[in-house]
Amino acid sequence: MSNKGYFRQLRILHLSLLAGLLLFTGIIFYLKYDKGALMPDDIQLERIFQGIAVVLSVGCLLIGYRRYNNALRKLRSSTAPVTEKIASYRVATIQWWALLDLPALFSLIGYFATGNFAFLALALFHITVLALSMPKKEVIVLLLNLNQAEVADLED
Repeated sequence: MSNKGYFRQLRILHLSLLAGLLLFTGIIFYLKYDKGALMPDDIQLERIFQGIAVVLSVGCLLIGYRRYNNALRKLRSSTAPVTEKIASYRVATIQWWALLDLPALFSLIGYFATGNFAFLALALFHITVLALSMPKKEVIVLLLNLNQAEVADLED
């Protein structure tokens, strides 16, 4: 992958993940209202799904945030070349986004299976956090401690 247009490439990747998740949410919402929940009266299944959804949500948020912050701390103090820094930043960011996507997808499946709106609310929470984590050039420059020459190499 070329370094030219790095910021744009990262934004496109983020928007693709977000759009895919929003599209899946819309499809699940439509199917649930068109066909109804798969198992609307199965309380035991609903409780199992709720437990898994909460553990998955909290676990992914904690693990993802901790891993992302540790990676950023290392990158900020790193003396590695800019190509290595941006590659490591891309990996850390994609991992963070994936750990936001996973509980959202599981919650949407729980919503579709049981019809419980708590699952939909949890999925929308993760979608919102993913939307708020959109990469911004100024933030990336600050986080990676890049100079003007390095930023110029990464722009279109």
